[in-house]
Amino acid sequence: MVSLAVAATPVLAEDQRACGKYGGVLTTHAGEDLVNFDFHQQPTVRTQQRVGGSYNRLFRFSFYEPGGIVNDLAESYSISDDGLVYTIKLRDSVKFHCGDLAEGRPGACTDLDAADVVWSIDKIRNKNFSRRAGYFTAISELEAVDRLTVRITLSQADAGLVSKLAVGWAGIFPSELPWDRLKDTVIGTGPFIWKEYVTGAGSTTVRNPDYFREGYPCLDGVRNFVFKDPTVALANLRAGKLDINSFMQYIYPADAKLLAEKHPDIEVSLPARLWWHSIAGKVDEAPWNDKRVRQAFSLAIDRYKAIEVLGEGAGAIGGYMPPWSKWSLPADELAEHIGTADPAAVEARREKARALLAEAGYAPGSLQLGWLTLDTPESLLTPQFVQEQLRLIGVEINLEVSDRGTFTQRRDSGDFQLVTTSNAAGVLDPSIFYADYLICGASSNESGWCSPEFDALYAKQLSARSDEERVPVVHEMERILFDELPQVQVRWIAEGMAWQPWVMNWEDVDPAYYNNVTLEEVWLDK
Repeated sequence: MVSLAVAATPVLAEDQRACGKYGGVLTTHAGEDLVNFDFHQQPTVRTQQRVGGSYNRLFRFSFYEPGGIVNDLAESYSISDDGLVYTIKLRDSVKFHCGDLAEGRPGACTDLDAADVVWSIDKIRNKNFSRRAGYFTAISELEAVDRLTVRITLSQADAGLVSKLAVGWAGIFPSELPWDRLKDTVIGTGPFIWKEYVTGAGSTTVRNPDYFREGYPCLDGVRNFVFKDPTVALANLRAGKLDINSFMQYIYPADAKLLAEKHPDIEVSLPARLWWHSIAGKVDEAPWNDKRVRQAFSLAIDRYKAIEVLGEGAGAIGGYMPPWSKWSLPADELAEHIGTADPAAVEARREKARALLAEAGYAPGSLQLGWLTLDTPESLLTPQFVQEQLRLIGVEINLEVSDRGTFTQRRDSGDFQLVTTSNAAGVLDPSIFYADYLICGASSNESGWCSPEFDALYAKQLSARSDEERVPVVHEMERILFDELPQVQVRWIAEGMAWQPWVMNWEDVDPAYYNNVTLEEVWLDK
């Protein structure tokens, strides 16, 4: 018999702001073309920004309060005294998309029920169908108790479960939709119905007249263009052709400065983001199987110069946890691993790197490696910088620049020597930074590294009942990573966004890119 605690509530009551005006189509962009529409297997900002407005989650992050969580499809929930059972009551009379546009899509016009929730979450936690399966490793069983009740049973407590269920990737779709059809079909309960996607042009969504939140959405639709070149997107924003440059990223420090000087009426934000770039090889193949090579790579990189050159001073220097957070090792200890900005110290680290390579049997110029990378501007910056840094210790890198489809295929099949691990976390929770990338067998563990000691600490921090108990465990995990270096961290990235003064009820409160995507309360004052 499970004893249920008093019904828990999200961090916030439902926050909302009224539509000052109805109608209009918001124009924005999300970079290059999509590979497909499956936001579990293609969990990039490009996918989530385009399809996210068609889905809801059990919970969602506040549109206005950083880190705040409110109910979405969940009406209420409760947690057992031992923290192992979550019982979630769903809203009644929520309907999947209807009408001519949705006709023929599996599950169209059906009522949301518990079976849909179980079906959707089962997919995201299945690593054969999801690159975000690590988020939900603590779940042992999902049950549809009745039509509007879902029970989630955990194998161990997970204090971050509600946050994970609020992340943009946790969208709910009909149980009638086969998992592999999520690649070509977009259907949810969200504020906007998917109309079309045209390769090279972009996506179009239109207002859902049956949306369960009465009075929303404010807009008639969203037009999301394809602009592979961010300079073209910026030009369209400056000309007033875009309402939002991209409601997830793509404004760089130089862009922000230009807009401040030339277009002071345009709103610009450049906050710290939960996005980092690192390098990975395969730990079971040479040369990455030699820790001395990994150490040499880490020693060679001047991370302070990376922020100065690539981020024009914006971004952060750190390790495997966001360096501005309590989850990161203290600054003094971090410096022992990533160095300082002192030129003499930088050169001393490189001299040690050369010695390690020589000890591993690599003479200057003899170690030549291919590095698989995406062809987008922001994806090329880090590899190009590191390429020059490694040349200073006698390592030659050939950049294998690929479009997203080729990159995805090669990365997922392990067809690389080195690969950029350009990762983002959905929320500032330490388990999320490691769940998909570094625990044994994780869906996005490109290096194939596996440490039972690390995994045991991961399980320990996951079930900690307080941050005070959790912090030292998370710190110990980062020490292991700095010792083993399965991935070599380069930089924490700062990118921003910009929007026109007539875009109302919009605030850049999401450091993760993926969560504030539905635009249901946004309206245009023009």
